[in-house]
Parts: sequence; structure tokens; C-alpha cells
Amino acid sequence: MIRSIVWCVLTMIGPLAHAQTWLHVTGISWHDRSGYNNYNPGLGMERQIAPRWSAAAGAYHNSLYRDSIYAVAKYQWIKDPDWQINVNMGAVTGYPLASISPVLLPEICHGWMCLFAMPSIGPDTTAAAVIYLRIPLP
Repeated sequence: MIRSIVWCVLTMIGPLAHAQTWLHVTGISWHDRSGYNNYNPGLGMERQIAPRWSAAAGAYHNSLYRDSIYAVAKYQWIKDPDWQINVNMGAVTGYPLASISPVLLPEICHGWMCLFAMPSIGPDTTAAAVIYLRIPLP
């Protein structure tokens, strides 16, 4: 089911002509309390859909030692040749608050490296800072 959802999202955003595409490689997080998984491997894809907008979807192993999938729309708020500040809006699975939880994530990118702040999703989680690679594809 999870793979089917990710596949549908990526298939819908795939055919856009001349749009930039990125591979997301997730991996590291830091939490404001101990007891959480700080190694979060995963893969995703992002595709530009308008000059300041892109859509992304993927899967990763979350900080609660569960598998999660995400789908977000990304608004490019500030763009500089080296820096970018984005706002991600969408949904994620794998957290106890709900089967699908809404997310609003501020993000800063420099080159291929991005950092976003994830708020606590329910009483059983904690806020986190997450680093991932955003690799441009040809």
C-alpha cells in the first residue's frame, strides 16, 4: 500500500517537461531528548512543478523505529545561487498521532545538503532537526 501511494505521486509528477528533478537521500536526525533513532535511512524524489514550487514523495525509517512515507509540496521562499529557504507542506505516516499526520516544515538548503526542522508530532515524539541530501538528476 505504501509503495503504491509513493509510486502514484511520483508517476503524476514525472511527466513534466524540462523540470528539475532531485533524489532525496535521508539519513541523520537530532532530537531534543534521548531515546530516539538518529539514523533515518530513506529515499525520495522531488520534481519541480512551477518556478517556485516542487512536489516530493518518499519513504524513510523514522525516529520511532517505524517506516514512514511522506508527500509534500515545497514552496521556494528565498533562492540564492548557493542557498535556498523552503517551506514544505504535506503529510507523513508512521507516527502515533494519526495514521496520516499533516506537516509544515521549514527548510534551508546549501548546495546538495538540506536541513529541516520537524516539530513534535503528538505526545510520544519530540522535535528534531533532520539532514538529507538533495541530489540534482539530469
